[in-house]
Amino acid sequence: MCIDGENKDSEFSGLLKQWKELRYSVYEKTNNKSAQIELATAFVLNDNFNYFLKLKKLYNKSEWSNVVQDILKKIGDNSHRGIYVKILIEEKLKQLLLEHCKQNAYKVTEYYIHLLPEYKDDVTELFKFRLYSCQYIISLTSKKPTYYINFSIARPININPAIHDILNLNL
Repeated sequence: MCIDGENKDSEFSGLLKQWKELRYSVYEKTNNKSAQIELATAFVLNDNFNYFLKLKKLYNKSEWSNVVQDILKKIGDNSHRGIYVKILIEEKLKQLLLEHCKQNAYKVTEYYIHLLPEYKDDVTELFKFRLYSCQYIISLTSKKPTYYINFSIARPININPAIHDILNLNL
């Protein structure tokens, strides 16, 4: 019945999602683990983090690490897909999160807390880079107001005062 509904309403993304969620709940109630895994994986690849958590419960610990790596490869480090970072945080994959922040320096202000204390020096360098980038852009705009401001790097920085002290940011 659910699959018929999905086929019938395939043009309507909201209805299609509801049919798939209903189908997933049927798989849960009938204890159809392989079908749950297949559908939950599809949800995860479509940026649904709630199904990542459900998928995690369907695997044992020895299998899970490989599953996570496979999912991350399929998703890719695409900053437009928020699920990538959520998975890194959930799985405590700090090295990959650090690499993501290095590629997107402005994101260090959001994710630094998940990198400390292990990557304190790297986080400090990213904050300094971020602050110096903003200072440079401000200096350019104060001399010639017609310069273009790249707002992808010139975002406001909100540093918790306690973190400021921890990182010893002497600017």
